[in-house]
This record gives sequence, structure tokens and C-alpha cells, in this order.
Amino acid sequence: MRFNRLATERRGFTLVELLVTITIVIVLAALVFIISRRAINTAHNAECVANLRNLATAGMSYEAEHGVYPNHGSQRDGSRSFWFKTLEVELGFEPGTNAAVIERADIMPTCKKCLRTHGPGTNPDNRHIRTYSMNHDLIGPTKNSDDEWVFPGLRSTRVVNPSATAFFMDGSVAGTGPYWQYLARIGQWVKPENFIHDGKANVVFLDGHVESFRLEEIPTNPEHPFWNPLQRDPDTPKHR
Repeated sequence: MRFNRLATERRGFTLVELLVTITIVIVLAALVFIISRRAINTAHNAECVANLRNLATAGMSYEAEHGVYPNHGSQRDGSRSFWFKTLEVELGFEPGTNAAVIERADIMPTCKKCLRTHGPGTNPDNRHIRTYSMNHDLIGPTKNSDDEWVFPGLRSTRVVNPSATAFFMDGSVAGTGPYWQYLARIGQWVKPENFIHDGKANVVFLDGHVESFRLEEIPTNPEHPFWNPLQRDPDTPKHR
């Protein structure tokens, strides 16, 4: 009778078993978190690459019709333009849409990882804001009849190597911001805060292909064809 009572007596967890169980749960939870985070980052990166390709497609469509890449800045008629305003039709907006509306609209390509990392920028409405920048060297600086600098867009026929020259790229955080600049220049773009995809930044080139770069992989020579569309390689003079 004593044997039966002992055999059927309920046995609880020992302290060691409890600690082992808790450790296993913690490890599994950490693994799930890491895997989920990687999956989210992968999805954000894939969406960012798609956005850049869409921007490049819009830019190439504009170039095919006008013979120049999107303009940005002062124009010959005294007006001022923005690259995303120039591409309003190609990006799916009605002609004449306000530039501020375009850069904050839901259909404007935006990088979710950039927004998650840096916040909404200077947008007081806390809505999407433009998170991509255009290569500064593509706006085609020239002088008007008053000897003033204007930027009507670079003629595509002058580009030496489209597959080597950057078109659009992940953000361009400048100042104490975060504040995203419209154009990417070496001095403000080659900073760690712009390399948000696991230490990399996505760049789409003039031929439409996308590459991811680490900070140390970006050319810092302004005459490098990555930046300068008139250059074949860093050791040759500009083609004018």
C-alpha cells in the first residue's frame, strides 16, 4: 500500500529543471527575434531596391522624352525645380502637383528603413517624406544669358559610362536633422547615418542596375565616374 502511494505521488520541477526550461525559452525567444528582425530588414531592403529601380525607370523615361536627366534648382526662365517635381508625370502625379505634396505623398517611393531609423525628418505632419536623393552631378550646371548658374539637367549624350554613374541613392541626411537633402554630394552623403541597411546603402545607376555599398566602398574622389558622369575613370580628365 505504501508503494502504491509513493508511485502515484505527484512530482514537481526541481530548481535545476526550472532553470533549464527558462533558459531554453529565452534562447528560443532570442532566435525568433533575430530571425524576425532579419526577415524585416530583408523585406525593407528588397522594397528599397524596387523603389530605386522605379525611380530610375521614371528618370530614364523622362530622359528618353527630353534628352536630359531630371533637373533640380534654378532654371533658365527664372523658376526653380526639384527632381521629383520634374518627374511628376512619370511618378504618377497629375501635372502641376505641388512639390511639397509630391515628396510627402504615399505613392512617392520612400524607404521604410530610413523612416524607422531617422524619423519623419522636417515634416511636421509626421507623414512620409522623400527619403532618396539624386546624384548632384546630373543636374547639368550651365549659365544663362545673365551669366547666372542654372541647372536644366545634364544631356544624356554627354554621359560616358551609364553603368558606372550613380543616379539615385538611399537618403542624404545632413545637418543636425534628421533632414534629407534633395541631392547627394560627397561631403554630406558619405556618412555612416546614410548606410542604414545593415551598414550598407543602395544605389541605382544610370543603366538601371542597383548595387549595395558599405561606407568605405564609396569613392571619395569627385572625379570618379560614380559621381561624375563625364568621367571614364578617376585618372583621365573630364570629357567636355
